[in-house]
Amino acid sequence: MCTIRICTNGLDSRPSIVSDNTLQDKWDLEKLKAFYGQNQLQTDKISPINKLLLEHVEKLKPKTIFEFGCNQGKNLKWLEEHGFDKVYGIDIANIYHPKTVWGDEKTLETFGSKSVELTFTCSVLNHIPFDTVKEIIIQLKRMSHHVILGEIMHELDNPRWFKHDYTSLGFDLIGTALQAPNDKIYGLYTFFS
Repeated sequence: MCTIRICTNGLDSRPSIVSDNTLQDKWDLEKLKAFYGQNQLQTDKISPINKLLLEHVEKLKPKTIFEFGCNQGKNLKWLEEHGFDKVYGIDIANIYHPKTVWGDEKTLETFGSKSVELTFTCSVLNHIPFDTVKEIIIQLKRMSHHVILGEIMHELDNPRWFKHDYTSLGFDLIGTALQAPNDKIYGLYTFFS
């Protein structure tokens, strides 16, 4: 059993993730390969919406970055490879990246107000009903100076996918990307506080 605490450092009010597990500073590549398969590990081969999102993050140069719904931490790994060292994330999936922990939308409440410079999520909120998405957005805006969303813009014939109007929640659409082979159109939305 692993006990995990997400806390804020009183000196600089930046978030830190403290864990008593024995994850090393590097990814355990063998576990990742077994769990996600070889193709999922290639951070140089990222999807068009992830590429657009990560390029936007690079332009902003935030000091602290938090990803909601980070899965195995592929985006965080890409950011680390591009010079960002204060990256953190939560997800409900198994976690292998040393700066991520298990967590859901309730975990966001544990972060202090404006404790992170940039928060982002990509292809996560489309899996969540709108009432819960509104609560997640409230928390992301509260805990961060800047929020970026990369989410599907159109209806899908799938009961597990939800189309949301992020502009009604105060976000601006700043870019789009076509995801092949399934031709999903993703929008990149941004919010500054």
